[in-house]
Amino acid sequence: MAALHPVGVNQRSALPPTLGRAFTVAEARAAGVTRNRLAATDLAAPFHGLRTPAAPAGLVGRAGAKARCLALEPVLRSGDRFSHLTAVALLDLPLPLGFADPTVHVSAAAPLTPLRRRGVTGHRTTDQGAWSPFGLPVSEPIRLFVELHALPLVDIVAVADAMVHVPRYRRATDIRPLATVEQLVEAAENHRGRGARALRTAAGLARTGVSSPFETRLRLLAVSAGLPEPETDLAVRNRSGNLIGWFDMGWPERRLLLEYDGEQHRTDSRQYEHDQYRLESAHLAGFRVIRVRKAGILASPGATQHRIRVAYEDSRQYDVR
Repeated sequence: MAALHPVGVNQRSALPPTLGRAFTVAEARAAGVTRNRLAATDLAAPFHGLRTPAAPAGLVGRAGAKARCLALEPVLRSGDRFSHLTAVALLDLPLPLGFADPTVHVSAAAPLTPLRRRGVTGHRTTDQGAWSPFGLPVSEPIRLFVELHALPLVDIVAVADAMVHVPRYRRATDIRPLATVEQLVEAAENHRGRGARALRTAAGLARTGVSSPFETRLRLLAVSAGLPEPETDLAVRNRSGNLIGWFDMGWPERRLLLEYDGEQHRTDSRQYEHDQYRLESAHLAGFRVIRVRKAGILASPGATQHRIRVAYEDSRQYDVR
């Protein structure tokens, strides 16, 4: 999806306040706006017949998807909703790696016909599963999960993990959990269309204690190495029973922990100091911590699996009763 490009010459008379942020050319002309004003450089034409304020240069990815949804809103009909990866972006769920502004996905509930417009991928649906948590109509979470059946399995699981996650420290805009594991499993079992097997597999792999898509990838990497599935979101305590901290995943019976080492762990000094104390305390309590960075998951997954497997096989079996 391209950035929102400004159109035409620079004519900056004030626009009627009744038009709002996004409006159709027809609405503007009816309000007395001239064609020259509609061609000014402070406006953009993200879709045919629509105008919005020109977007900042380089507005791509999730922000670009949201901007295009706002621009398209004036032509949505009752029964239309943003769906598929567009809904994923609007709900701040994990997008596939390399997401680069695809077309806007809009699903139309029968008897509507799919929306046809350049830059829009229209879908027909028989359900009325629209939901508006932030003002824009999007697919309800359970329906959205089913809509993602064509994605690679790891991307479906990442979205499922995010949907069922219960944040320990909640931001005001964080409305998760959006679903339960049981609801995802039921939706997958009831789906009879394409991708049914992938959905059933993804729902079976969804876990509530995963807080990032790279944690999902690391967990699945460990499982695909032939190891037992690690427990997620572990509360680790020292020998006196005092809480050391929370760790991404691991095998507590083997005193082995697995941590995804994201960029924030090095760029945020407070986070870095906290992590150092937490890791040292875990070591003193007899735990071994395997830290994995993004490159270890994407560029050298085989080497990372070998590291984890060797650590698991070498770890001592503890009696934790």
